Amino acid sequence: MIIAHIPAGYLVGKASSLFSRKNRNIYMCAGILGSFAPDLDVIYFYQYTDHTVNHHYFWSHIPYYWMVIAGYSLFLLLLLGKRSFLAGSMFFLNVFLHLALDTVVGGIAWRYPKDDTLMRLIDVPAKLNPTEIYDYGLPGWILNIANHWTFQIELAIVFTAAIVFSVSCIHRVVSSIKNRSRVSYNRKQAHAS
Repeated sequence: MIIAHIPAGYLVGKASSLFSRKNRNIYMCAGILGSFAPDLDVIYFYQYTDHTVNHHYFWSHIPYYWMVIAGYSLFLLLLLGKRSFLAGSMFFLNVFLHLALDTVVGGIAWRYPKDDTLMRLIDVPAKLNPTEIYDYGLPGWILNIANHWTFQIELAIVFTAAIVFSVSCIHRVVSSIKNRSRVSYNRKQAHAS
């Protein structure tokens, strides 16, 4: 996945806000951070490597390390209280969602430390040279993925998140207008009596 991680994290955060209105912004932020946390290794990948190693071999894309970090972190967050624990849970839920989405075509080492083979559901054929830069400054590996049918899954996630976000914004604006008109009506009633 290339573009769907943050929208997928947003959708999970939005779904969780249906169950808990209190602190929903904290949970949403934690979820969105978790949805792109494994890809922070891309900074290292582009700054300090010669790009010959897939960044999915770095620790931040290996579920084993995230399980260890999640176990210790959630235990400590539980000691801090329910809100901290739930925010941490949302963060790690989205980390593992990221890894699951990357399993579709990118590959994740789910059997690590016994086996570091990247497991993927679908192989994307390399029709273009992955390291060559093509139109619009895009490398071949991005174009290979964008031209494969699996990219439609990413677009569906992105469009769903965009629709949910738009409906949420419209609902917020309509609610705000209703509240203002209700306050205005109540003031007029108070002055009339």
